[in-house]
Amino acid sequence: MQQIDETILSYYDVLIRRSDLETLDDRSWLNDTIIGFYFDYLERTRATKLSSTKVVLVSPELTQLMKMTEPEDYISIIGDRIKRDTDFIFFPLNNSEERMDMGGSHWSLLIYSKTEFACFHFDSSCNANAEIAAKFSMKIFAFLGVARAYVRSVHCPQQVNSYDCGIYVLTFAEIILSNLKTVKKIEGCNLDAAERRASTKRRDIRELIRILRSSPAQAVASSMTIAAAAATAAVAGAAAAVTTAATQTSPTSPQAEPPSRNYLGILVANFLRRPSK
Repeated sequence: MQQIDETILSYYDVLIRRSDLETLDDRSWLNDTIIGFYFDYLERTRATKLSSTKVVLVSPELTQLMKMTEPEDYISIIGDRIKRDTDFIFFPLNNSEERMDMGGSHWSLLIYSKTEFACFHFDSSCNANAEIAAKFSMKIFAFLGVARAYVRSVHCPQQVNSYDCGIYVLTFAEIILSNLKTVKKIEGCNLDAAERRASTKRRDIRELIRILRSSPAQAVASSMTIAAAAATAAVAGAAAAVTTAATQTSPTSPQAEPPSRNYLGILVANFLRRPSK
């Protein structure tokens, strides 16, 4: 008898099942559902709190659709989710080449910065997604009408295994969001704390899901506590660390990782979700 894939949490338009939760086990690869959930959570609890700064965190599903679609057709799939006056746009980038399939083998983080006229690529596995990031960046620039923009591959902490790429995407995104509270740019963001924070990220997300299941109000308070701790760690790290330098690099051979799962059986309408103000 086939076992039912139990629903663990319904968070706005994200439905987390037990099979999704299992990707948070040690030595497992995060799937698009967990990455999409945490991006949605960060946008609702962190990005919307950044005064005078417009930040959007795009879901893995919508990122994949945009990556495999020509810029002139973007408006039909994203509506007004992304606008030209958006200051920063975070994309979880997968190396899958299928329009409706998230079954790739590696995750990285791409961030568009309006004020810096650039896309910044953070890859924890030797720039395995560099070529994909460059091609997608050109589409973003074309859609937003940005001329003379450039793509920067950022020197960042590297995973020491073949399965933590998704964890590093979430860790980088969280640290950079915290940095945007005081420094309204991407270049020069200190990521020295990423390795330490990535080591507990699976446990932290599991705990967040547990709190959200029991009490959404407690989750908001928990978010504030985690954010305060992150800010303290960032300040302490900055005092003793060398700021990462963003330099242009060329792609290298990727480190093979098992494919992420395909959870793209949802409507395009769900891609257009936005946090409540």
